[in-house]
Amino acid sequence: MGLMDELKKIIHPYDDEDYDYEDDFEEPVKESSRSLFDDRKDDRREDRRSEDRHNKVVNIHATTQLKVVLVKPEKFEDASAIAETLREREKQRRAELLAQQKKEIMQEVGVLIENEVTPRFNLLAEGQEEILRRMPSEEDMDIIDGRLTALEASVRKLNREVAQLKKAQ
Repeated sequence: MGLMDELKKIIHPYDDEDYDYEDDFEEPVKESSRSLFDDRKDDRREDRRSEDRHNKVVNIHATTQLKVVLVKPEKFEDASAIAETLREREKQRRAELLAQQKKEIMQEVGVLIENEVTPRFNLLAEGQEEILRRMPSEEDMDIIDGRLTALEASVRKLNREVAQLKKAQ
């Protein structure tokens, strides 16, 4: 590396865009074994590499709703601001996703209530109406209460008489 490369590294330590990593791993080829065809291949490869480096076009389908922001931090402090912005966007995206899921769940619960709970509740209500129809009226209940009280008194009286007869024997 030369002095200019060192200075460039100091000025822009994270600027690797123009650095070609594949050059470090190329093995030297003897001139006698290279043919004219190999030279053309190398030229095409280099052209493709330079095109790839400068071609920043990203294919995004028109139907998707994506927002793309390219940011190149100039200072290290910019990175924290960018990270905070990304965190906020992620929070917003999650909140929107949760709101959408909540809406879908509420719709599904509404359908479930309409199709499952309401018919069963109506069946219960019909059964309750039948029970209420079969139950005696308040007047009948008063008569039944009076009879029950008389029967309880008779049972108590009979129990006392049975106890007296047992003592007499």
